[in-house]
Amino acid sequence: MKYIILISIIVIVIIIIIFAAVAMKFGQQNQAKPTEYKKKYLLTKNEYSFYQKIKPIVQEKNLRILCKIRLADLIEPAVNKNQKEWYAAFNRIKSKHIDFAIATDDMKVIALIELQDGTHQKSDRKERDAFVNTSVANAGYTLLSVYNNADGLKQLEEFLNNNQ
Repeated sequence: MKYIILISIIVIVIIIIIFAAVAMKFGQQNQAKPTEYKKKYLLTKNEYSFYQKIKPIVQEKNLRILCKIRLADLIEPAVNKNQKEWYAAFNRIKSKHIDFAIATDDMKVIALIELQDGTHQKSDRKERDAFVNTSVANAGYTLLSVYNNADGLKQLEEFLNNNQ
């Protein structure tokens, strides 16, 4: 009888060790290794081209250009929502970005800029853009949707001339 109990305990310990080893191995496979990442440019070629064009216009007004600003750093869900609704609303904005923001030296944002291109014609992107447009407007921001061309630059210049 003693041997049966001893053998049962040994079998249980072996099973626990096997499960622990498998769990550790599985956990290691799911962890991202730093060598799996590579550096990339902050801006696309189109965004960088536009940045270069607006830089002198904005600097002339003693303003700053901020790039790729997370929407959740500009707006947040209303505090009167219950926790579940608040997190649902936050989850809608936490991974979205605005291409550029124009700010004063003390980082007061005076305008947001979304650079338009062919990707904005896709249906899912149109839905995203409508949500972002409404959200930032409701929060009190001015959002300029511009193309990387003379009309886009003129639109920005006119806004800055009328709102400074």
